[in-house]
Amino acid sequence: VRGQMVPAFDSVIFAMEPGGISEVVETQFGYHVAWRPELSEAREEFVDEYRDALVTQLDLDVRDNLPRYYNLTYTDDGYDIVRAAARDPLKYLDSDEVIATYGGVEFTGRDFIRRLRMEPPDLRERLQTEPDDFIRFQLDEFMARELVVLAALDAGVTLTPDLNAELRFGHKQNMSNVTENMQLDRFLDADASTSERRASVQAAVHDHFLQIASQERVPRYVPTYLSDVLRDEGSWRVSDRGVTAVVELVTRLSGDEETPEDSPGRSPG
Repeated sequence: VRGQMVPAFDSVIFAMEPGGISEVVETQFGYHVAWRPELSEAREEFVDEYRDALVTQLDLDVRDNLPRYYNLTYTDDGYDIVRAAARDPLKYLDSDEVIATYGGVEFTGRDFIRRLRMEPPDLRERLQTEPDDFIRFQLDEFMARELVVLAALDAGVTLTPDLNAELRFGHKQNMSNVTENMQLDRFLDADASTSERRASVQAAVHDHFLQIASQERVPRYVPTYLSDVLRDEGSWRVSDRGVTAVVELVTRLSGDEETPEDSPGRSPG
């Protein structure tokens, strides 16, 4: 595409006839000799690249038009809800406060937390202090994904067998990692009852946190969907600030003033 290369090289390439070879061209990257193939020699590669570029542009066009098509509207207090949810995510895990509406669907505080927990941890801090323009930008990014999913559902789009298999493999791998990291396989008995298996897993989780507190182990990432299930089924809640405070207390009591490198307060799960 014209203009994608440095001017000295770009001007030579697009002045050449098909099948031609250039003189030596000097740019800030060194010395070059270019060859412009005949269309018959580059047709397949050209078609693939043109198709990819066209699909990318069409995807962007569709994404840009979805907010208008689905009448995306932010509520008057939407930005305030975002800031409050960023300050206290646990409070908004089940929140029905509406941040935005689109296509007859409400995007609530609960939906926002679900999206936020998939983002880098520092975003949560920025959402508490940045101006409204930043809040709007992030909301637009979150809503773009929601709208794409809605458009796909409306169009009857389904997962291909290959993509479905890839997602299932990733899910299985995540579960295996959690089992290994928390050493749950030591407690699981295929012949045990559901209540016995649950009690065994609870014991393993308790043991895991004791080892973290004594700095014998470091926290491990728990996939968002799994941590949501654990919270829904449990009678307890875990607060980032609470975990950080506990780690700091344990550190002081142990006589070690330096917070562990992989502190639970900075762990993604």
